[in-house]
Amino acid sequence: RTLLLSGKVANLRGADGVQDLQLTLSADPETVGPMPALKELLFTGFCTTLDGWPEMAALETLVIRFSCGYGEKRDIPHGFSLAGLRAPALTKLDLAGCALDDLRDLGPQVTQIVCRKDVHLRSLRGLESATAMTRLDLASGGGVHGLQDVEVVRALPNLVELILPTGGAADQSRLESL
Repeated sequence: RTLLLSGKVANLRGADGVQDLQLTLSADPETVGPMPALKELLFTGFCTTLDGWPEMAALETLVIRFSCGYGEKRDIPHGFSLAGLRAPALTKLDLAGCALDDLRDLGPQVTQIVCRKDVHLRSLRGLESATAMTRLDLASGGGVHGLQDVEVVRALPNLVELILPTGGAADQSRLESL
């Protein structure tokens, strides 16, 4: 089952059998009920955190696609935090139009991270535990900015595909040192 919700959703409950949830929100939900069958979660619109969300035991794919930012030119991506994410089956993280401090709380089972247009990722901290990681794409759309702690990718035993950004001399030189 697929559920599409948009606008302000204060209480996200009653989605027990939903496998695919697509949210276009104007604010973070105040309460979120259990979603034991949820396999794919897509955020567009606005959401800042998964803190306070229940464990999503079946979640395999998390997609965050904020299409436009804020500021005068609408080019500042929305801040988002993975803090509090509890998704032991999560294997894929797909990001666009968001700013993340780090990748903590992903877990060891994540195999793929794709950063699309306008992802501001400050640190790769949190990837140390992603021992199943096989693909890390930091170049899609050329929008990863301000990257720190890139040396953590050296410790990923199963990484077979590392795609680096082509822009930003400081970020590029840090990544090339790997």
